[in-house]
Amino acid sequence: IDGTKSFMIGRPTFGTLIALWEDNKPVLGIIDQPILKERWVGDGAQTTMNGNIVKTRPCKDIHEARIGATTPMMFDKSEDYGRAYHLFETPPRMVWGGDCYMYGLIACGFMDVAFEQNLSPYDFAALVPIIKGAGGHISDWRGDELTLNSAGKVIAVGDPDLWPEIERMLRKTDNYMYEHADKAHKDIEKNGCHIIYIPANDAQPSVAYSIGIAKTTKHHDIVVTGLDKDTAHFLINEY
Repeated sequence: IDGTKSFMIGRPTFGTLIALWEDNKPVLGIIDQPILKERWVGDGAQTTMNGNIVKTRPCKDIHEARIGATTPMMFDKSEDYGRAYHLFETPPRMVWGGDCYMYGLIACGFMDVAFEQNLSPYDFAALVPIIKGAGGHISDWRGDELTLNSAGKVIAVGDPDLWPEIERMLRKTDNYMYEHADKAHKDIEKNGCHIIYIPANDAQPSVAYSIGIAKTTKHHDIVVTGLDKDTAHFLINEY
C-alpha cells in the first residue's frame, strides 16, 4: 500500500502498487485505488485506466503546469529544499498531498508534474511504466533512469517537452540555494530549527514547517498552514 496515512483515514489517494522488474528496470506497473474503483496499468508503451487508453496532456509552460508533491516535509535537507523551491515557488497551481494517485492523474492529463524524494524502489517501480506508457517523462532529479539503485529523488512530467525547463530549475546552483542552505544550518545550530514558509496562492493556503527539531530535540518537526508568516513563525518557535 502506498499512502498508508491516507489509507488509515480513508482518503482515496492511497493505492496498491504492483510492479515487475526486469534487468534492473521496472517494465510493468499497476496502481489500484479500491475505493474509487480505478486501476491504471502500464507497460511503458501504453497505459490504460479501467481498460481505456489514457494520455498525458500537452503543457509546455511551467506557469501553466499543475504541480504536486505529497508533503513539503519530505524535503528535509536544506540543500534539497533549495533546489525544489525553484520548482514549487513558480506555478500558481502547486498542490500538496496525493501519494501514488498523483501519478495516475498525470497519466490521465489532469496534472502535469509530481516531484518527490526519499522514495524506495517499491514506491516508484509501478509508476515508471505507467507514466511512460501514457507519453510522459519520469526519472530521478538528474534525468537518469530509475533503477533499484536510484537514490529516491523522483520527478514525473506529463509533457516531455516541459522536462528541460524543469531540469534547469532543479539544477540551479545560484546564490539563493547556497545562502538558504547556509542560513538553515546556522539557524539549526543556534536556535534548534530552521523555518521554511511557502506563501499562499490560488490553489492552496500558506504552509510553514520546521527543519531540525527532530534532530536537535528528538520531538517531531511541525507544519502550520493557513497563517501569515509572522504568526506561523511565532507558533513554531514556541513549540
